[in-house]
Amino acid sequence: MALPRLTGALRSFSNVTKQDNYRGEVADIKMKRSKLHEKNLDLGLTWTKIVKFLNENLDKNEVQSVNEDLKDILQAAKQIVGMDNGQEAIESGAAFLFKTFCLKNFLGDNEIKEIKLMFGPFPLSSATAACKATGRITAHFSEDRLTALVQKTEKENEERVIFGKNIAFSFDMHDLDHLDELPVNGDDQKTISLDYQKFLNERFQETCTPKVKSVEKTDGSFLWCEVEKYLNATLRGTTETPRIEDLCCTLYHMLASVKSSDELQNEVIELLG
Repeated sequence: MALPRLTGALRSFSNVTKQDNYRGEVADIKMKRSKLHEKNLDLGLTWTKIVKFLNENLDKNEVQSVNEDLKDILQAAKQIVGMDNGQEAIESGAAFLFKTFCLKNFLGDNEIKEIKLMFGPFPLSSATAACKATGRITAHFSEDRLTALVQKTEKENEERVIFGKNIAFSFDMHDLDHLDELPVNGDDQKTISLDYQKFLNERFQETCTPKVKSVEKTDGSFLWCEVEKYLNATLRGTTETPRIEDLCCTLYHMLASVKSSDELQNEVIELLG
């Protein structure tokens, strides 16, 4: 029996757990899997439980006649489940058919849907044969006995603990130490604001000269600062330098006119030379 891929990979790269012989451990794994498989097979109404129930509650003569009906149910299950499947799958299918028809003596739409949902498309003749054989078997018992048999197996199945249900999770909450807010970009003095107007005002206060700061309107101060930067960068040192006031007034009149953007752009280019 081959080891799981993860187990083999871990042992290949580990000197601590490296061993030359894993036969004992492989045998343990195989035995555990076999026990788990047998336990799962014993859940619910199995074919073995059905046969045991009939043998314990019927006379010998009745058992002989019932055995023929059991063979008919197995044959129908073989045709519904498929000839290629093993005896285990066929017996599971036969137990499902017996459970489906044990409290009903006809093949209705609900029964057809249940069988189709379990096995897919199936021959109706086989289901009809299983229904008739089950009816002949259940005729030996009262409805209360059959209901008790089905409910007993369902109760055993409900008592089964699902994996993970017995794990106790801890929901204890722990208080964490308070941490001060970390500075953004190393600057813990400035507060970040999304106010764009405030950002513009702070920018103008840093870049404009004291003479420009006397201008109250934000729009005017912005234009004033841009004109001043342009004159200082391009016309510094020339003899005929226009005044900032004159250039700003000219730009104000141009921007206040009803001319199109292309016309204003041409005038600005002519003004700046």
